[in-house]
Amino acid sequence: MGTDSDQSIVKRLFRNTFASVAGRMWLIASNLFLTPLILSFLGQDRFAVWVLLWTLILYFMMLDCGLGTALVKYFAEYKARNDEQAFDGVVATVVCFYLALGAMVLVVVWPLVSWIASFMTLPQGLLGEAVAMFRLGLIILVILNLITLFDAMLRGLQRMELTNLTLVVVSIPNVLGSYLVLHRGGGLWELAMVAGAVYCLQLCLLIGFAKMVRPSLRFDGHAVTWGALRMLMSYGVRLQVPRLAELVSFQADKLLLWAFVPIHYVTFYELGAKVSSVLVDLPHILFAVVFPTVSELSEQRDYDRLWMLYHRATKYLWLLSLPLLIGMWLTSHFILQAWLGHVSSDVHVAVLLLSTGYWSAISVGMALTLGAGMGWVDPIMKAGFLQTGLNLGLSLLLIVTFGYKGALVGTMVALVSSNVYVLTRFCREFGRSLADHLRLLGRVLWINVPAAGVTFAVQLILTDWALRGGRTPAILSLLTCVFLYGAVYLVSIRAAGVMDQRDQELLGGRVPMVQLLTARSG
Repeated sequence: MGTDSDQSIVKRLFRNTFASVAGRMWLIASNLFLTPLILSFLGQDRFAVWVLLWTLILYFMMLDCGLGTALVKYFAEYKARNDEQAFDGVVATVVCFYLALGAMVLVVVWPLVSWIASFMTLPQGLLGEAVAMFRLGLIILVILNLITLFDAMLRGLQRMELTNLTLVVVSIPNVLGSYLVLHRGGGLWELAMVAGAVYCLQLCLLIGFAKMVRPSLRFDGHAVTWGALRMLMSYGVRLQVPRLAELVSFQADKLLLWAFVPIHYVTFYELGAKVSSVLVDLPHILFAVVFPTVSELSEQRDYDRLWMLYHRATKYLWLLSLPLLIGMWLTSHFILQAWLGHVSSDVHVAVLLLSTGYWSAISVGMALTLGAGMGWVDPIMKAGFLQTGLNLGLSLLLIVTFGYKGALVGTMVALVSSNVYVLTRFCREFGRSLADHLRLLGRVLWINVPAAGVTFAVQLILTDWALRGGRTPAILSLLTCVFLYGAVYLVSIRAAGVMDQRDQELLGGRVPMVQLLTARSG
């Protein structure tokens, strides 16, 4: 392996990772601010309907047959080959497809919204408001599909700093607009109008950035080809199953709860999922950043650097995500008190169970990312079928039997089972050692033990004071636990020698802490 080539990859990955982390942290903060704000104005039932709108939109976006997933891979490969004709052809083809798909959905679904809503168990007085909001959501769906195209283009060109800058910019009018609408007495339809305007702004910014990065980019109707669409769909549709599995795991429980229990349980589930999703949002950045590089290296058949990238990224992923999981288990009651002003037992149990399932999905994320970039899609598709079937079957059975908590248990069991299957099969088919993976996981888990022990003792002392005193004591208690966990954890990393000289060579010039965490050899 050439050191200069490795450093080039690391430099690009680090730039994209830094931009993605900054953007994602900003979005997490704005979403955490908006959620209790919207809940306080709308109430539990209307907030649940608002959540269900976005759940249904995500399902409708599945109608693109996996194009969003495929675009990043092919844009990265066209960039590696400097194939401008194919690049522009895909852009023109996908624009036309998304517009045609949106028109079809509007024509077919718009007149059916009232009829479908009449069968739903909506609270009294919410039916008309919900119908108007859902119809506006169909228009938003068209805009979101076009956003997917230009976002994928910039990601394929490895310009994540531009996609994240766009998200940061549009979050400001989203927060301000939502607050003003709610403060003036607006409801669901007005909130959806704000969302539609914000997405229009996001689309315009992405198109402008795409043109800036690729000045030769143009829309040519004559470049539209069925061949390009078939090629994208033949790849994307096979990855649609794991995408559907992810959607089922993160969204289907809300629809099942809506059908079988009072609608306010959708709100409890959503609040627990919001907190747990931090485990998904932050490590997921690594996958989005790595995927275009994996596709490019796979196209160049540079397998040495592919496996170097996989092993190092897996270690960094576990070093980041395991303390997030354990820390969330220990401090979730502080988080909820600081965020919502109270601790609901229904929300608390959702955080504990969903965070466990979400972490199991994140833990094998590098195997899925590398496999998808190398065309290993059939096993990923089978794992998606397994996860979808388990999740729907278990959640439905357990909700009918035990109610709300059954949904949480069903999702956790389905996620853990399917992701154990993914890692086992990946190791077998690519000649990786499952035992080595388990040893590394055990090693990372072991170095979390001192930090977890100290934090557990401290949070026992602080819990009564924090939960009786409102938000401020909870925030102070949470910050104390985070500081103690982080300090002890960093010392443990250094003492265990989990970071080696190669990590310092790759990251030392960009992450100053790496030098402090690397034990001296000899």
